[in-house]
Amino acid sequence: MRNTLEEAADRLTDTLVNVEEMIFGLKLNVMAKVALNKGLFFGYGKLDGDWGLFIENPSDKVTPRRPICSSPLQTRLEAAKKVPHLLKALLEEREAVTLGVSDTIIQLDAFVSALNQAREQGQLDQFIDSISSEQA
Repeated sequence: MRNTLEEAADRLTDTLVNVEEMIFGLKLNVMAKVALNKGLFFGYGKLDGDWGLFIENPSDKVTPRRPICSSPLQTRLEAAKKVPHLLKALLEEREAVTLGVSDTIIQLDAFVSALNQAREQGQLDQFIDSISSEQA
């Protein structure tokens, strides 16, 4: 007969897997993490090429990030309590990245417009020279 701690640990792991799938389904496409105790972090992001929940230990130089389900029970329990904080951090990061992408698109559109105008006016060499002098 299985003991109740083992059953509870399995249920916690199943619940964390469900949380991971739910976050993946949101298609946030950003990474975020929140602090746990003992210098650890609980996060969501790319891990070995796939999106998922992880525990990060910056002092571990070999494997600083590990999947949440391979972490010790006490760490998983602490991380589970931080799920709302992680989701908030992910949503804030998505908003920041979205704004950054929008700003970059505006700047790039302006650059392309200026480039096309210089080309149409036969001033492409001067335009390129002005870019070169700005970067120097």
